[in-house]
Amino acid sequence: MVSRNVLVFTENSRAFGKGVISGIARYAKVHGSWNFFTTPGPFEQQADIKEYLQYLEKSGIDGIITRVLPAPQMQQMIRLNVPIIIIPHMQEFPHNLPHRMATNCEAIAQMAAEYYIDRGFKNFAYSGFSSRFWSQNRKKYFRIRLEEEGISLNTYSIPERTGGYDWSGEKEKLATWLEGLPKPTALFTSNDDCGLQVIEACRHANIKVPEEVSIVGVDNDHLVCELSCTTLSSVVLATVQAGYEAAELLERLMEGEQVPDTTIAIQPKRVVTRKSSDIFAINDTKVA
Repeated sequence: MVSRNVLVFTENSRAFGKGVISGIARYAKVHGSWNFFTTPGPFEQQADIKEYLQYLEKSGIDGIITRVLPAPQMQQMIRLNVPIIIIPHMQEFPHNLPHRMATNCEAIAQMAAEYYIDRGFKNFAYSGFSSRFWSQNRKKYFRIRLEEEGISLNTYSIPERTGGYDWSGEKEKLATWLEGLPKPTALFTSNDDCGLQVIEACRHANIKVPEEVSIVGVDNDHLVCELSCTTLSSVVLATVQAGYEAAELLERLMEGEQVPDTTIAIQPKRVVTRKSSDIFAINDTKVA
């Protein structure tokens, strides 16, 4: 069995990254003899890895699975001339790299829509981050599925958090939008972080969750979903399976196999129902 040196660079403190890393490790344990390298320090300090990449180049690295980094660091990785599988975050197809992992936004949005339709909802809304392509894609496919039922969609875009970001002011705007929604409303958020913000804005506006606004996020990050007194329902993603498939693909590439452009789709598994959506929409409010 050939020993491989593999760099895995993604966040490891959240459900998404943990799942991907677990899948990679599971493959390596069964099929490969891999030595794993990770970057020192938090993922957010990605701009500080230039010297570390230089060290890896000298040590010898055989393959990389990575979140997208700033352009200088990505170019440095590409110059290592080893197989790379990327996990896009800000851009859908960055750096023209042929092998990637990506969430199946269409399937995720359809699962959320079916979940709410089955619960009898007639009013629908979506809230997500304006600067994330996957957030915009989830909104698009959520709307498409609802249009098949003749249902319109209310939407709200949360701006990118920058140095001048004011959550207090943004919460007021979000709360005002939530107050104007027809009730009861089934609200799908781009991920769990966004779902937690919506719950906070509902509490600020004295909107009952889930009686007036029902909320479902994405990722099923237990820390985030259980953080609020109104626990957050969420779509579970098959990140472990995707990590396993990414490792399997990387092994083929490291062996020199010519593999066509490949996107490993991270599929939704199910919706975990917690307090934020534990309700059915019915006409008789006394029964509800």
